[in-house]
Amino acid sequence: MKRLALVLTGGGARAAYQAGAIRALSELWPHRHSPFRILTGLSAGSINACQLAHYADDFQTGAQRLWTLWNTLTIDKVFRSDNLSVGGNALSVLRGLLSGGLSGTESSCLLDSTPLRRLIENNVDFARVRDHVARGRMTAFAVTATNYATGCAVTFFDAEEGREDWVRNNHLGWRQPLSADHVLASASIPVFFPPVPISGSHYGDGTLRLLSPLSPSLHMGAESLMTIGVRKRPDPDRLVETNQRPGRRVSFADIAGVVLNAMFLDTLDSDLDRLRRFNRTLHGMDPLAREVLQHDWRIIAEESLQPSRDLGAGASGQSERYPWVLRHLLRGMGVRRRSGSDLSSYLAFDFRYTGKLLRIGYNDVMDRRDSLRHFLMTHGEA
Repeated sequence: MKRLALVLTGGGARAAYQAGAIRALSELWPHRHSPFRILTGLSAGSINACQLAHYADDFQTGAQRLWTLWNTLTIDKVFRSDNLSVGGNALSVLRGLLSGGLSGTESSCLLDSTPLRRLIENNVDFARVRDHVARGRMTAFAVTATNYATGCAVTFFDAEEGREDWVRNNHLGWRQPLSADHVLASASIPVFFPPVPISGSHYGDGTLRLLSPLSPSLHMGAESLMTIGVRKRPDPDRLVETNQRPGRRVSFADIAGVVLNAMFLDTLDSDLDRLRRFNRTLHGMDPLAREVLQHDWRIIAEESLQPSRDLGAGASGQSERYPWVLRHLLRGMGVRRRSGSDLSSYLAFDFRYTGKLLRIGYNDVMDRRDSLRHFLMTHGEA
């Protein structure tokens, strides 16, 4: 059995790029069922992963539904955007800060993500996902969230028989039936979205503490993997030049954008670099020496998809369409038409922005169609 894993990381509304790439991949794959035996999601990538898990037996339909979801998305389908709700949450946070009482979950976030829960529940039947795993259409489905009380990254998974829980440093793997709660927790951007209670603890975005986003798929037994990130790799030739230019004054939004980028976008690149170094080391080892190793070390074939352009560019302009209170809140943080685009891109759940990302993702795959088709046909299970 071939075990090709799909790893989908986070990035708020930037995850629309993944849906565009997946739509193109579905056109390169000639079979009805999904080529991916293992699906793992982090943050907003978990939303895409659970949709594909629902359609493990019909990859083309799942990819089309995912495209439609992001191509018709509005912010009121992700969080309550009315002036009363946004204003009430903001006042609650401010009141807690000023009174020293910012200790309850009801005053720990700026936005109400109840609509996102409904969106997940309306699009994914988790009993069907469990059935796909039980019948062997998938070997594993997993999402990762952060336990706010302990600071541990917890990967919740449903998998084939014999797949055990694990403990690695600050990362736990727990087998249990997955639900909308697990996906919502994984996608709950800190400060903006509220913690989600699961089994008596409160959880938030999975990227907060998982520094190795490839590890859940490897724990699930992946023999090869495809990753779809949402960060354009910087041009090394321009990196020095851009950092030598005098910078403009920065706002809170600029600083928050850098922090979120470090949390959501940088870990995948670092983990891929580690995997490639590890593969080179194993390739250079004598086969007999490799056999005596005490660990299940294996060479992992990998393919990485990353945007050909900066997905954050232009996102700040979307805030002009938001309700007055939310627009005013973002302006107070420093989001303007020419600044704060990175921060804004995490919340720009609007089809006028996500539709552009869909097309970028689709075109990026089609520009590499031959090599990607070859990878799917080589490592996907026909």
